Amino acid sequence: MSDTLSLERADIDSLIPKFIQTNISKIINFWTDTNFLPFTLPEKQIILFGEITAEWKIVQPLTITIEQSDGLYIVSDEIFDVYGDGDTEYEAVEDYKISLLDYYQLAESRAHEDEQNQALFDHLRLYISRVTK
Repeated sequence: MSDTLSLERADIDSLIPKFIQTNISKIINFWTDTNFLPFTLPEKQIILFGEITAEWKIVQPLTITIEQSDGLYIVSDEIFDVYGDGDTEYEAVEDYKISLLDYYQLAESRAHEDEQNQALFDHLRLYISRVTK
């Protein structure tokens, strides 16, 4: 004796969601009044490596995070807590590179002051180096 499977035609109308007419201006006002942004872009991570300017390079991969807030792109890292911002992702990354190099040069100028500054500078040198030609 064989088992049989019986298939019945589904009632398609019961599977289709019922859409309720809504006043779109009420939704827009809700978003505006509550400062709710319905389309927030998720953060994105990229890796910096290699030449970042004509004189400087990243010698160990450095992960940076790109986020968008209030129409501004913000780039940061979790190692040095350096930030950059801009109107576009590209501008924010470029600003981050400048901030990172400024941080390196500040650490370099203060490395001789004490062991903590020297340790910070030594850590930065694991990631950043001058380009030798």
